[in-house]
Amino acid sequence: MIEGLIIATCPLSLENKIKYLDRWIQKIDNWAICDICCSSFKLSKKDLEDMWEYLKKYYDSSKEFELRFLVVMMLDHYLIDEYYEKVIEVIDSIKKEDYYVKMAVAWLISILYIKKKEIIISYLENNQLDNWTYNKSIQKIIESTRISKEEKELLKTKKRK
Repeated sequence: MIEGLIIATCPLSLENKIKYLDRWIQKIDNWAICDICCSSFKLSKKDLEDMWEYLKKYYDSSKEFELRFLVVMMLDHYLIDEYYEKVIEVIDSIKKEDYYVKMAVAWLISILYIKKKEIIISYLENNQLDNWTYNKSIQKIIESTRISKEEKELLKTKKRK
């Protein structure tokens, strides 16, 4: 975790940090290390695009924590107007059955619902999520204290059997 935090917060350019990231990401073996380090990155506008290009290498990964790193980086840094559609494309293409990947996707969807409800409502009507991830996403949205009781009741009816 310390190595990841140093990479995330050290005063190096993103280009130099990426050199260390490749090796560190291979060492991630639990959700806490992944999530804490992802949230510690400070990315400028310019860095956002460069980091997005870097993250593309993990789109098709078969490794649980490489995919979780991708999803949590998107959650922490890319839930902004210019990336919403790209983020949804990526999460809709993830077909990994690992618990920590699926939970990260559900968490991202629940936060995106709070930020851009209309985008996620539309997405939930037409997506490629497996039933477990879809239902977990609905559950996480319902658990939010930032939506109304009426929305929660409506969302309960959207769960897949």
